[in-house]
Amino acid sequence: MTARSSSLALCVLLIASSAALATDDHFDVFLTVDAQTNALTTGRVAFHLPGQPVEFPIRIFTEPMGKLGVPTFTDAPGFFARVGDLPPSTLIGYDITDTLRIWNAADGHFDDPAPESLSITRFGTSISTPTFPATFAAGFWLGISSGSGSLHDHADFFLLPAPGNADPQPGLYLLTLTLRTDNPAIAHAEPIYIVFDFETDGSQLQTAVAWLDDLISPPPACPGDINGDGVTNLNDFIILAANFGVTSGASRAQGDLNGDGAVNLDDFIILASDFGCTE
Repeated sequence: MTARSSSLALCVLLIASSAALATDDHFDVFLTVDAQTNALTTGRVAFHLPGQPVEFPIRIFTEPMGKLGVPTFTDAPGFFARVGDLPPSTLIGYDITDTLRIWNAADGHFDDPAPESLSITRFGTSISTPTFPATFAAGFWLGISSGSGSLHDHADFFLLPAPGNADPQPGLYLLTLTLRTDNPAIAHAEPIYIVFDFETDGSQLQTAVAWLDDLISPPPACPGDINGDGVTNLNDFIILAANFGVTSGASRAQGDLNGDGAVNLDDFIILASDFGCTE
């Protein structure tokens, strides 16, 4: 069944799979307004764990396609706020701010635009990822918070094949969204990144997330600080030495200090020139 399946068939599949989903991992995007910056901010809520714990702040999310029985479809992650996390009766919307990208496992990056596209549907309205990189595609309202400031809404995500192909190629696909409200006093959230896993073995997912984390994390005060403790010292050298010779897909946490995906002499020079640095 493809992303163009009828709404009736999709509903049947959702109902049939509901019992199995009760034990599946279920993460949603957690939303609240930062009291200091008055900006919409994001975390991750784990509905499948007791107490539904929230990790905060989080801007990178992962989701497998096909958990509901349709290989190219998922309705997760959803968007969630607890009582009091949002102003009452606040509209929550989104915009797509980049083309759909696909993970390049050989070179270890998400720089390549995907020939496939991804559509988001809610309340009968759909929008697809733009064709060209760094292109803005205006979205629509996902939902509205209750009178108590809570919210729990899901959109439908469909992975569409490249023109002329019957199915998408297996891979990790990156969707970039910016969340917003209808309240002009609340600043937009920083972009969030959703990595959809379509029919891969999952071996590259952690590496892809680490690459994204490096991309969006602010640069450290000490350029040679690999482990994030605020200093450049022997501990960082040990990490770099353990990964020396990796030619692609390396993250900063593995010793790639110049962001080229490799751990080599160039990174050692950065660390050596910064050795002894403290914040």
